[in-house]
Amino acid sequence: LQDLQDNVTPLSWDEIKTVLEDTFGDAFFDKFSSIDKTAMATASIAQVHSAQLLDGTDVVLKIQRPNIEKQILSDLNIMKFLLERALHEFPEMELFDPRGMFLEFQRSLLSELDFYQEVKNLQRFRKNFFHVEGVKLPEPYTEFSSKTVLCMEKLNGISIRKAREAGADMEIVGERYLRIAYTMLFEQGFFHGDLHPGNVLILEDNVVGVLDCGMVGHLSKEMMDQL
Repeated sequence: LQDLQDNVTPLSWDEIKTVLEDTFGDAFFDKFSSIDKTAMATASIAQVHSAQLLDGTDVVLKIQRPNIEKQILSDLNIMKFLLERALHEFPEMELFDPRGMFLEFQRSLLSELDFYQEVKNLQRFRKNFFHVEGVKLPEPYTEFSSKTVLCMEKLNGISIRKAREAGADMEIVGERYLRIAYTMLFEQGFFHGDLHPGNVLILEDNVVGVLDCGMVGHLSKEMMDQL
């Protein structure tokens, strides 16, 4: 599972270039001083490339895999078919509300395919944590983003998995990591739904950087009180 969080077969630069051209046109590349043709990270839905704006700002481009939406919809249809067959054979499964679980999974997964939604999530998280010390979320650049491409500030750090060996103060890191989760769940009611180690970087001065905000959840005041 750890390997799946960080490593998926990368797309070629030609495939990535085609997505960018189809989305923004050839003039898109004139807005960058450089785009690294080698992926810095690959995942099931998107691939990430380092880039630099004309003013020298370091950014990353998160580019959705071609035809991934069609593939996911096909997989969801297969899952739904298997679910209905299972319920037909084992009606007692209804006690666990598998249809409701499937619909929630489907909603969450399909929302991850809309990078406009991730831009909104980033903007909201940045506002929520603006005054919280030791937490950093990347700034999105809406003028270079679309439904299938997300341009955002590059966070220069290391994976939280490697932070201890790199000399980070793990007591501070642990407290900040916990404070992020606690604040989201018990104070804000708007939380990161995929806060595994692959989405957490440790920056200079033990600052915790949070990535990949496509999957989020919401809690009402009553739900927060119950928790």
